[in-house]
Amino acid sequence: MYSKLLGLISICRKAGKIAIGFDPAAEALAAGKAALVLVAPDISPKTRSELEYRINKGVRATEMIELPLTMDELSAVLGKRAGILAVLDKGLADALRRQTNREENSEYVG
Repeated sequence: MYSKLLGLISICRKAGKIAIGFDPAAEALAAGKAALVLVAPDISPKTRSELEYRINKGVRATEMIELPLTMDELSAVLGKRAGILAVLDKGLADALRRQTNREENSEYVG
């Protein structure tokens, strides 16, 4: 169902334009390199709260979007289990924003 979204995340990974996990994403935020932060819905509330704090403390304004994908679903593309991704490329971040908006606004017919 979310193959286009997973495909874009895979492109980010292959291009080396993604920070995977809390610590790498926090470092990217602190350095002002994160263009977008993506989170899985099943990260812990404490982790989400700490991430929101880091986003607000970051060098530049960065949007956080909750993905419709769990950490287990993301692990198939990422090669490791993670629920936080920081996209480091503006163009790829824009493409992911558009795709997540499409996923939210479409109805699943299955």
